[in-house]
Amino acid sequence: MPDCSLGHALGRPVGLRQDHDTQFVSPDLIRAGVHIGRRYPAEAREISAICSRNQSLTSSQPLDKRPGCIPGKLPPQFAAVAWMPDVSPTMIKAGADAWLYDADVFSDPPNANWLEAAPRVESERAGRGQIHLLETPVGIGVHRAYRRGGRIMVMLGDRYLFTGLEQTRPIREFRLLATLSTHGLPVPKPLLARVRRNGLVYRGDLLTGAIPDTETLTDRLRRDASSVPWSAVMAAIAAVHHANVWHADLNAHNILIDKQDKAWVIDFDRATVRAPKLIWREENLQRLWQSLHKIQGKRWMQQFEPAWQQILDDYAHAFAALKRARWS
Repeated sequence: MPDCSLGHALGRPVGLRQDHDTQFVSPDLIRAGVHIGRRYPAEAREISAICSRNQSLTSSQPLDKRPGCIPGKLPPQFAAVAWMPDVSPTMIKAGADAWLYDADVFSDPPNANWLEAAPRVESERAGRGQIHLLETPVGIGVHRAYRRGGRIMVMLGDRYLFTGLEQTRPIREFRLLATLSTHGLPVPKPLLARVRRNGLVYRGDLLTGAIPDTETLTDRLRRDASSVPWSAVMAAIAAVHHANVWHADLNAHNILIDKQDKAWVIDFDRATVRAPKLIWREENLQRLWQSLHKIQGKRWMQQFEPAWQQILDDYAHAFAALKRARWS
């Protein structure tokens, strides 16, 4: 297996990976004189906590005045398409149910059963569960019901322990996607999140806007591996990482490529905003490498290995371009 470290891609000696890497520290944190790493663990925990709180992600405070969690305006080659307007989250609670929706999308507030009543276009398997394509006021939407994976699925299935509405998976993913999409990152736009509580547990759903004319990276690899726009794929990942967002399952199924060869990152379930460190970005890229190996097989990956180092270079260059844009 090749060295998947960014240290290698950036020309650093392999094995000398640094947790405290000032080259990748957010400029907002640098301006504040805060360096994240081993020397300042208390500050790292404090900033990580600030970034994780929902109010820091939904505040009307200008991004360049926030504690360095989300980048400002992206360069054109990294920004999402112009059809992504701002998101206006509105919460409704009715008994044991609660749903968060974009008031700019739904002129009339949706009720608790809107997802079941909406016209269904089609359904398909996706990861641990099933997704449904629904008709929404702004076109096709992607409805995903949250389900567990692995052995625990047998016992709990689609039920999760309720520890507070803002801590539920649908609400957290909606709020994160709302912030990222509003600021031009290549992610889907959230439309509606629903939580249905039953005692100590809840079930959840999320509706996002469908990104038109796309296929997964998995599908592109199987159809024509030589045509994968790796620079665009790495630019999309770099944009998410520059926002200090750790993706919980960065695999080839969760990267979309459209007809213009622009890449998008999807499925931010359990994603978190983290203090800027090189190590978790490398772990994300390692997860992507493992998914490629699973899809393409050992023989293809051995041939692909030399190209992977160039792909890591593409990522490093994209990340550096974003950093320079923040200073301009």
